[in-house]
Amino acid sequence: MRKETMLLTNLNCPSCAAQLQQALTRTNGVRRAEVAFATGTVDLGYDERVVTPVDIERLGARFG
Repeated sequence: MRKETMLLTNLNCPSCAAQLQQALTRTNGVRRAEVAFATGTVDLGYDERVVTPVDIERLGARFG
């Protein structure tokens, strides 16, 4: 499992952060996702054989 923290540049509101967190946790291959609106980051744990950072970035862009 790969662990990393990603910077979210488009996060506009706490509701968007909560929706993104829910979407990430439902994504196949994502084991852990904690979105922090205040810092504009997401802490992730995911299986890089199933989901890629690019997949995660695309999902995040939908909630900006």
